[in-house]
Amino acid sequence: MTYREKIIDFIKAKNLLVYKNSNMHYIKMEDVIEIENWSEINCKHVFDRMVKLINSRFTQYDSYSCPWCQYIFNVKFDLNCDKCNFGKRHGKCDKENSLYQKLLINKAFLTTNHKKYKQTINKLKEWYAV
Repeated sequence: MTYREKIIDFIKAKNLLVYKNSNMHYIKMEDVIEIENWSEINCKHVFDRMVKLINSRFTQYDSYSCPWCQYIFNVKFDLNCDKCNFGKRHGKCDKENSLYQKLLINKAFLTTNHKKYKQTINKLKEWYAV
């Protein structure tokens, strides 16, 4: 299984958790297509970074589990969220009308906590170990 597929499966799992809480979707097909076009080496770096952050910190910061944040900050080494393609499609996360802010208002991330992210990562590890 590729790292690209691991990231896509992770965001789909996260999307399901978000949808259960809010009836809103966190991702769209365009988001998946973007990740499908990332290089495998960049996907490995993004996935490894997400796993490291999720496993090493007790946090509820969604940026730790966001492949786009990890891609911009740790692959592109850019701190400018204006360059984030997720933000271009859904609105920059810190802006009032962005998808992220709407999800926060609707308590979409209520169950997407550190424990749930770790469970999701561990499930992915089990699935791909076969």
